[in-house]
Amino acid sequence: AFGILAGMPLAAKLHARVGSRPLVLVGLALVLLSSWLFTGIAADVDLMIVRVWMVLRGFGMALVFVSGQLALFGDVPHDRTARASSLFNVSRQVAASMGVAISATILSSQLSANLAALGGSSGGPAAKVAAQVGAFQDAFWVSVAMAGIGLAIAVWMPRGRSAQPRSLAELLAAGEGAEEEAAA
Repeated sequence: AFGILAGMPLAAKLHARVGSRPLVLVGLALVLLSSWLFTGIAADVDLMIVRVWMVLRGFGMALVFVSGQLALFGDVPHDRTARASSLFNVSRQVAASMGVAISATILSSQLSANLAALGGSSGGPAAKVAAQVGAFQDAFWVSVAMAGIGLAIAVWMPRGRSAQPRSLAELLAAGEGAEEEAAA
């Protein structure tokens, strides 16, 4: 949560300067890096290190979420923002649910496979911990792959720096133009 809290306002400020693609690329690279770090996690890892990795992951996600949303809504007419917002939120929730389902499936299946390979429940507590750690490592390898695919796709994303009003007068003028077009 701390990474997302820190990243969201920064992403919004940087978007006006650099556009969406660089922020999405950096964000996905941070998610990929944090996922890769988790592939090497051990049972005796210091929890402060895990917290740092989670902040890094959240910061990357914030860059992706904010810049992706700004890129999407940059070309949406004002009168269609509500529909676009609903569609975006549903799509985001479905994609997140699929990601969680895939990760949970990998985690569960690998945990079962790892326990069986290490002697099942008769292997003792050390075997159970080793099976759990291995399952989490495998699930994060899938996360690395998903972030890598997203990163490869984002390379072809348009730069996406939308023309945003610089003052209240410009914002009001843009709204009046939309009202006139709707009335015509």
